[in-house]
Formats: sequence, C-alpha cells, structure tokens
Amino acid sequence: MGLAGCGGIARQYHLRELSADPRVELVAVADPSTASRAALPTLPGVEVSKDVEDMIGSPGIDAVVVCASTPAHAEIAAGVAEGHQHLYLEKPIALDLDEARRIEALLDARDALTAVGFQYRFSPAFRDLKQQIGEGRIGAIRHVRAWHCEVADPGAMSGWKLARSSGGGVLIDIGSHEVDFASWLLGTEVDGVEDATLTSSRIEHDDARFVLRMSDGVRVEVVVSYVQGRKHRWEVEGSDGVLRAERWPPRVSRPRRPAPSGPTKLATRLRALPVPRREPSFGLALRQFARASQGEPHSLPTIADGRRSLEIVLEAERDALAR
Repeated sequence: MGLAGCGGIARQYHLRELSADPRVELVAVADPSTASRAALPTLPGVEVSKDVEDMIGSPGIDAVVVCASTPAHAEIAAGVAEGHQHLYLEKPIALDLDEARRIEALLDARDALTAVGFQYRFSPAFRDLKQQIGEGRIGAIRHVRAWHCEVADPGAMSGWKLARSSGGGVLIDIGSHEVDFASWLLGTEVDGVEDATLTSSRIEHDDARFVLRMSDGVRVEVVVSYVQGRKHRWEVEGSDGVLRAERWPPRVSRPRRPAPSGPTKLATRLRALPVPRREPSFGLALRQFARASQGEPHSLPTIADGRRSLEIVLEAERDALAR
C-alpha cells in the first residue's frame, strides 16, 4: 500500500495501523509538506516523497490510502480512478457536489475496490448501539440526538482548515461523519435537513447545528463544533427506553467544559501526537479494507455513501446560510 498524506491524523492513526497490519506492506508515503515529511518516524523500506503522483498507478502498489488535506481528495481519487489500484478515501470525497458526482462515476466504472473513511461505523460502542437498536431493545425509534465536538485552536490548525472556500469548516469536516452515521445507524435514508445554523467564533463555520429528517419520519438533532468541550455521543429515544453510546468515556465528576479563553494550541497539538490512544475505529476500518482488497467480504462505506453525505452536508450549509 501507499499512504497519500502524512499530517497529524495520518501519523497518529493511518500510518500506525497500516504498519501494524501483517497483511499490509507499506511501501510509499507522500506529502507535499516538508514539515509533515520531517515529522515521520524512521520507516525502513518505505519510499518517502513529496509527490503523490509517484504512487498513483505504480505497479508495485496495489492500494492507496488517501489521508491528504481535504482540497486534494478529489484530484487524488481521480488519478487513482485511471488505474486499477484499490482506494481508501478519507471524507469528504470532494468540496462540491458536481466534483463528487464526477469522482463517483469514474470510480464506479472500474472493478477495483473503493471505500470511504467513515470509520466511526466501526467504533465498538457504536456498533453495539446499532445492534441493540436492531434487536428492538428500546422499541420503535422516536427521536435521536448526536454531538460530535472537538477542541481546535486556529493557531495550530492547517491553513486550509480556516476557511470554507479551502475545505475548512466543522460542517464539512465533522458533519459529514454524522450524516453518514445517522443513515447507517438507523438503517434509513436521510430525506432532508431542517433548522440548520452555522456560526463563526474563531474560524469560519466552527459551530453547526441541524436536524436530519429520515425517510421514516424520525428526526435526528446534530451538533458539531470546534468550540465546545470534547464529546462524541449518540442518544436514541425509543418507545421502550433510551440508549446512549459515547466514543469517549463520560466523566461525570469532571465535566468536559471548554476553557474560558477557548481551546489552547497545546490541546489542539496533542490530538496529533503519534502516541497510542483508545480509538480503535481507524484500525478496524483499515484492517477491513486490507482484507477486502484481497477479496474478502466487507461492509465498508462506499463512494456512493461519500457522495450522499456531502449532498446532505451541502444542503445543511445552504439552509443555514439562507437564514
């Protein structure tokens, strides 16, 4: 495999997980950023370069994992689509819907595997939540609430993340995960968006709230934010009870609150440190991708899932900006 992009998240999760998988031989890493390449650990036998194009179509690379900056996703995917390499593409798959549809058509026209990085489908807690809902543990679903909030200091973020025009904003970054997750969790399609709001406190579009209207009439309230305390929770109300799942353990005795002055640079940078964490979903998704690349059955998110998520996120954005 080749890894396209070696920024903080890629070094924290993708690089570590691919290197640890006995099915995978990581042979190439590419990133145009000199600083990102310099931050890589020693990788014996791995070719490190600034040009992603070097790995696209290479006969020695069977699959490409794309964890580059968001503005580069579509261009890299289009390049891979010209050949037969398997592709694991981080979300969002593009910055606008026309581009997403073009990428989807190109990738669907070939036989190789394409998966999109909606890794939270693989979180053990969230998979357990889906199973219990499917078993009827809480009866008929009536209402759902979701929160996905990350700390982020503008001074420690990549420049492209600071403006929507260059691919930034919490809605397209984090909201795309939650839109996909709602459909996967409940087993129904998203019909549309209601009551969307966007605010800009420290960077453009760093807090968003919206309601997803599912095809069966269930409403899903979603909060995604860079300016709240760290939280990733799904709460599902049914006719016979309530189920709640959290990706990070709750700490009742020490509430997760943002600092009065906002997230610090240190807190933001700590998220990108290459140290082991209790976040298994990245590894579970990438290991399934490795198995699927070798022909085994899989339940990976598809390029159509990526396009549909972007479609709903852009609808929420339009709704919010029209207010």
